[in-house]
Amino acid sequence: MRTLLNVTNFLDRTGSRIHLQDVRILIKAGCFDGIACGHVSRPGLMWQALGFFDQNTTTQTLTFHQLLPSPGGRGRGRGKVEPAPYPKDLMLKHESEIFGFILSVHPLDLCRHALNGLYYVRARDLHNFIGKQVTTIGWQVTAKTVRTKDGDSMKFVSFEDQTGIYETVFFPKIYNRYCHMLNASRPYILKGKVEENSGAITMTVNWIEFFGS
Repeated sequence: MRTLLNVTNFLDRTGSRIHLQDVRILIKAGCFDGIACGHVSRPGLMWQALGFFDQNTTTQTLTFHQLLPSPGGRGRGRGKVEPAPYPKDLMLKHESEIFGFILSVHPLDLCRHALNGLYYVRARDLHNFIGKQVTTIGWQVTAKTVRTKDGDSMKFVSFEDQTGIYETVFFPKIYNRYCHMLNASRPYILKGKVEENSGAITMTVNWIEFFGS
């Protein structure tokens, strides 16, 4: 018989080898969202975890978990109310704290309303603008600094928008002007020329700015 995979099942199997704090981190990170029975919210999962780890503390007296009011606002013995989900901004804050980045949405989605008034070319469409000056938006993904044969520093940077990843080049003069901005975890606006080399599309950057600055 196939065993139903849910949070209670997980805790039954691992409870003796995992700490409550570890489970709380997994819940805040959304790791149980896909197996939460009945679409239990993350606060509801927290309540289940508290109950599981609290149930073995005392057998004859009320435990700390039992003395607390239910998360839905009803007292003990009056039924169970599923607590409301965390607000979206709090969920994103939890993900950022745990992973170091936002997992459930693309960071640029948080700027969607502000982007409505900005004309820019999306990553997936850059191949239609070869040889032209364009504006793009992006979140920095990876970067590599190299030196030219003259010993000057330049940088190759990968940016990402909601449609894909695109490669950019900062030649020495532009790199020296903007290098102090190229380590930030925030959205960028970039302007430059779209180039094609052996089928690879790149953007030679001549100007950048933090979005919202």
